[in-house]
Amino acid sequence: MRKFTVLLAAALIALLAIPAFADVPVAKAAYGTPVVDGVMDDVWQTAEEYKIDKLKDGEDGGVTAVWRALWDENAFYFYIEVNDTEHNFDGNVSWGDGAEIYFDPLDTDVNDYSTDDVVYFGFKADDVDNTSFTGTDAGIEAFQNCYKLVSVVTETGFIYEASFALKTFNGGVNMKAGTVIGFDIQINNQSADATSRTGAYGWSDGDNTAWQDPSVFGKVIFEEPVIIETEPAAEPAAEAAPEAAAEPAPAAEAVPAAAAPSPQTFDIFALTLAAAALSGAVILKKKK
Repeated sequence: MRKFTVLLAAALIALLAIPAFADVPVAKAAYGTPVVDGVMDDVWQTAEEYKIDKLKDGEDGGVTAVWRALWDENAFYFYIEVNDTEHNFDGNVSWGDGAEIYFDPLDTDVNDYSTDDVVYFGFKADDVDNTSFTGTDAGIEAFQNCYKLVSVVTETGFIYEASFALKTFNGGVNMKAGTVIGFDIQINNQSADATSRTGAYGWSDGDNTAWQDPSVFGKVIFEEPVIIETEPAAEPAAEAAPEAAAEPAPAAEAVPAAAAPSPQTFDIFALTLAAAALSGAVILKKKK
């Protein structure tokens, strides 16, 4: 049976090092590298799930959404699942079915978009190339050059998966455990007649002010990589070598039958002489 050993000391140190953010939600990005294709890889199962459930504008149309985050040495990743069975794609980016992503990668906590360090962009669920950006020209250009985004429209809603090479964004984000970035997500729900937005939901911002005030963004903390060690599986017991077949005992050498003794010529000759002597004795006795 495998034995899993988690580096608890490192995890505890990381936990103690997490700053407290009283006014905004905090999410954790697990360590891992997914394939950005709109399909949930196994690595996403290591990331905690968060709800995008703050109704920040309009009415609740029954839309629900969750998201997860990962990071590695080169990029930050998110995976968003939206449950919205009524698809309306005719409106523009600001009110069509889709999402808006808010970034303060260097965690500057500024309260407007006048610096190059914060930016947000929106996109339509059925066409992620149809986008709009807010921020300085330099900030938008830096952001546009560092991300990959895909969307998948399903019968039950939408899936968004993206990577952001924050290591290359402006001054560059320090891609290591313990790094904190400012971040928020907004999901838009379009009206059936495609003339307005009926509702919008946020993860951090519940007052619909993130579009003008980055200080309301939530925080994402890069978690320590979890190293899992496993004991090598016990080597299977060596199979008993098949017993060597007993070698047949060497066939006993045929013992030649004892040769019949050859006739003893001496004995026959002696018998003959003895018989002759007896005969002579008998004859002499008769002649007396």
